[in-house]
Amino acid sequence: MAIRVLRYDAPDFLSSGSCAFSDETINAYRRNCSELWDGLNEVGCVVLEVRDGDILFAATNALGASSRFFDKNQFDKQQLSCGIPSEGYARRSGKELLAFRLGAPQLAASLEGKPQLEAACACLDRLGRAVLRDLCRSTALGLHPAGLGGLLEDEGGPLLRGQPSASALRASKYEAGPSPSALAFAPHHDRGALTLVASTQAQGLQVAGPGGAWLDVPLGPGRVAVLCRYSLSYALGGLLRPVLHRPPTLCIHLLDGPGPRCLEVRLQRTAALGTAMESCARMWHLRLEDLVFVYRGRCLSDRETAEQLGMRERDRVHVHARRAHGGR
Repeated sequence: MAIRVLRYDAPDFLSSGSCAFSDETINAYRRNCSELWDGLNEVGCVVLEVRDGDILFAATNALGASSRFFDKNQFDKQQLSCGIPSEGYARRSGKELLAFRLGAPQLAASLEGKPQLEAACACLDRLGRAVLRDLCRSTALGLHPAGLGGLLEDEGGPLLRGQPSASALRASKYEAGPSPSALAFAPHHDRGALTLVASTQAQGLQVAGPGGAWLDVPLGPGRVAVLCRYSLSYALGGLLRPVLHRPPTLCIHLLDGPGPRCLEVRLQRTAALGTAMESCARMWHLRLEDLVFVYRGRCLSDRETAEQLGMRERDRVHVHARRAHGGR
């Protein structure tokens, strides 16, 4: 099963006040609303090819601003640490996180790239509201377009109350070689109504499909993934289910050539294998330079990635001592 990819327009053309719409236009919009529902109903996730230039521009700029922030030295990043949840910088097992909310005064003075993050918050909030509107208009629900709007705060709430928004923008940078126990890579559900995911990488997310098989979510420039969360599921009486998801990882088995030892390592598809090799040597109390890693009959380099090698879930890599290969 593949994740549905839909071309999507966020503006509500039906609210223009005009009645001069062709049957073809109306039917195309009706199909789009129903396909949006069907995609979320199948696996709890759908990918939108967003055609709204403002949303694309804001998301691209926010990704760039976040990348520049993560490239800073650790001391500068640590200055934005904050004890308030969903605000500021944090370093966790397996990843770095920058969380931002509209109206958050703690970050106002010191966060470089704040205008880009503010614009992204506003545009993605508009996209999320459009998704809820079109779910209501699907043939499966047939609700008033504002029927699910109560799951989100008043658009002007942060300004009127002078408090940070309830919605948060989170930028994450995952470590290249996580340990098998890294919590950042653990499958999880999200609270709230919707999760919107944008990424510069085509393989930035996996969701659990029917039967528990992990499906790659096709992301990349111009695309935004929509994930169902708990609050939306509760509001619909379980008609949609929150989707289990995780960053894209791969589990491989490192097998000791002459012995029974086996080490299970989970890593990113695009991460170099060097960290997994180092973990193996450390766990087995051996020196890395004394080991040879063999996959499908060829020796591996620590710079190669699982993606380059075409590795699949639970593939085996055999580990041998160099002295067993003529003292190489």
